[in-house]
Amino acid sequence: MDQTRFQEMQLELDQLILTGAVLLVTFNAAGTALSDLPDFTNKLKMAIRVLLTGLHLPSFNLTEALATISEKVCAEINGCLSQHGFTPFTLEKETVLKGQIQALADPDNTICKLIDSRNQMFFESYLASGYQKSVPAIPGGLGPIQRELEEIAVKYVRLVNYNKMVFGPYYDAVLSSILNKEETAHIRGKLEDD
Repeated sequence: MDQTRFQEMQLELDQLILTGAVLLVTFNAAGTALSDLPDFTNKLKMAIRVLLTGLHLPSFNLTEALATISEKVCAEINGCLSQHGFTPFTLEKETVLKGQIQALADPDNTICKLIDSRNQMFFESYLASGYQKSVPAIPGGLGPIQRELEEIAVKYVRLVNYNKMVFGPYYDAVLSSILNKEETAHIRGKLEDD
């Protein structure tokens, strides 16, 4: 198996999960006025991904990174709101949003778990769809990271199919042997019960 490539995809996905969680929290606080602006979404996404660079390094401090991200997000939101004629966030609303973003550092954070489970659901349906022309529907909340998620899904499906093609014959023989032993044991068990 190609463990190194799968691990690289997992690292990309971990960063994407955090990025998606930050965007979900942000757009929930900011409302549809900003989430409907693709340029703003891309600008935020790029800033978040840059600030999460090195996420898997031992020296990376997620708490500090999320604090910096929360400051950057609030500054960008207020700038965009002002630019489009909306009232900037109040200090209280900023404080709440910063707290929600910083809370994403908790491994048991509900939003991160939600994004992760929806990512898994998307990957499963993408893998099941094979090479059909239609891409499975993106689960709710993943819209802002859809393009990146689809890129990883394509790499994942290609790698899984490659490994099936290359290693399939070896696994077929092993699985047949195991299934035959289980079937024999099952039949013996039934005979002993009779």
